[in-house]
Amino acid sequence: MKTINRFFLTFILCAIAGISFAQDNMLYYMGSLPQSTHLNPARRTNYGTTIVLPGSNFGFSAQSLASFNEMFTKSEITGEYAMDYEKFLNSLEDGVNPMVFNASTELLGIYTKSKNGTFNLSLSTGINSFTGFEKDMIGMLAKGLGDEDYIGRPIEIAPVIDFMHYHKLMIGGSRKINDKLNIGVNFNLLMGQAAFSMNQASLKVRQGLASENYAISTESNASAYTAGYANTVDLTEGSVSADDFIDSFMEDPVGSAFSTSNMGFTVDLGATYQFTEKLFFEASVRNLGKQITFKKDLQKYSVELNDESLAFDGIDPAELTSGGELSFIDTDDLYSFENDGETGEFTIALPTTYMAGARYELTRTTTTGAMLSGTSYRDDFFTTFAMSIDQEVGDFIGLGFNYAINKFGHQVGTAVTVGLPGIKVYLATDNALAAVKALDAKTVNLRAGVTLNFGRKLESERSKTDRKARKKSQQSLILE
Repeated sequence: MKTINRFFLTFILCAIAGISFAQDNMLYYMGSLPQSTHLNPARRTNYGTTIVLPGSNFGFSAQSLASFNEMFTKSEITGEYAMDYEKFLNSLEDGVNPMVFNASTELLGIYTKSKNGTFNLSLSTGINSFTGFEKDMIGMLAKGLGDEDYIGRPIEIAPVIDFMHYHKLMIGGSRKINDKLNIGVNFNLLMGQAAFSMNQASLKVRQGLASENYAISTESNASAYTAGYANTVDLTEGSVSADDFIDSFMEDPVGSAFSTSNMGFTVDLGATYQFTEKLFFEASVRNLGKQITFKKDLQKYSVELNDESLAFDGIDPAELTSGGELSFIDTDDLYSFENDGETGEFTIALPTTYMAGARYELTRTTTTGAMLSGTSYRDDFFTTFAMSIDQEVGDFIGLGFNYAINKFGHQVGTAVTVGLPGIKVYLATDNALAAVKALDAKTVNLRAGVTLNFGRKLESERSKTDRKARKKSQQSLILE
């Protein structure tokens, strides 16, 4: 049981701790890295073979409509931060406001390239979460349920929460159709490890009008699910057992990692087209198909608000004149989670991302480009427009700069790669300003890692060689 303020404050803090849909704008332009084929499987990198070792790379991205400084105010006296609901409210949009987060690391990767095709094999583990809430929920906390903006109408106070930990086995590649067109596909087998979901809930609170004696009424139609090692969270008590968590996670790490009980399957499609010698177009779509359905090791909870014993029936004038006691709603008992046991099943989807872009080779090692992307999840759709310029100095060092705009604001991204014989180190972020103004940032993104590379040859050089060979062959045929 939680008070209404503690319930929402806990929810908001959890959302801040895991605040996104990763667009990976910088990675999109880092064509020399094999990880860029995750964004477009038709991509051809500059190496014949690349090997990614376990734990040698990682990436995470977080976005929110409100920055830390738009949610909290620092006390001039104590120096401590406190939630500022009024300021937070002014930064939100009408409808559902998203806070989303993802992180991943590649456990193993092998990428090879031949003259006419590529082959990709990758095993990774990732976390994806989405949290959304109505603006009215924060408004009610900022102004009170009896404020003229809210009195007399039901206020939706149920958050939308999807959290999932999963493994992904990716197998795919690309094929040259002709001199200009290249198409690719990645098949992704998804293995769910843990999840928490409350994505079809309705919890409403209403304070009546004066004619209704300002009675508070509630209604609920909400369920929550946990699965995998997330079952160690006891929603009825709001507690987590560290021992149970470790035991659940370590009981059978190999068997659970490749369990077929909680599975999903998606496909990534991509294409690149060389319009001229220096101008290229490309497009891709990721995470099409059946998402992860959790059927095993799950717990279902009913979330209750509408308890007759808790409802505040309003002020009875007769009680005031007769000296009777007034009974107010006890918010300590407003919420309860009832465990319904291991029943049913639930599905959590990964965001589907669409990308279309163009790049132009100013010189052999200098490239500029533009990209438009969109990400759909549930009923939300996010668009991003980005422009970039990248410069490589042989295989030794590469620099990239990116400017992007989306509903979360404006970002300036940077990337650097450092190459040694057989090895490349990279670091990229979509919002470099977050490093110096972290409390004002609405986007935080970082990707870093090391790859082992063999057989380097620039794709632009290979294309020119192929064209010269074909031209020479055609001239020979004419002479004959």
